[in-house]
Amino acid sequence: NCYIILEGEVHIFDKFNNFQEDLEAGSFFGFQGPIFKKRTNSAIANIGTVLCIISQTLFMEVLQPFSKFANYITKSVIYKDKFFESLDIFKSKVLSSINKEP
Repeated sequence: NCYIILEGEVHIFDKFNNFQEDLEAGSFFGFQGPIFKKRTNSAIANIGTVLCIISQTLFMEVLQPFSKFANYITKSVIYKDKFFESLDIFKSKVLSSINKEP
């Protein structure tokens, strides 16, 4: 499932239980699960927080190519979540040594 915070606040922690960020009303989270079939974070909602739950099936149906929603998710995955950061670092190392000896 994916979630939209309608009221309240949610705290996000990584797999080592290190605090990552606070999300407030209007924030969207949990989309990594349906897209990548893998969860990397835990979320704890404050008392009184109201969440809208979006099923994986519905999420994947509305994720139409080139839609505003798809663009939002793409930017979040690439820039905010830094999902591909390790790949970018590897690419930079390969390109920086392309003219060097093996």
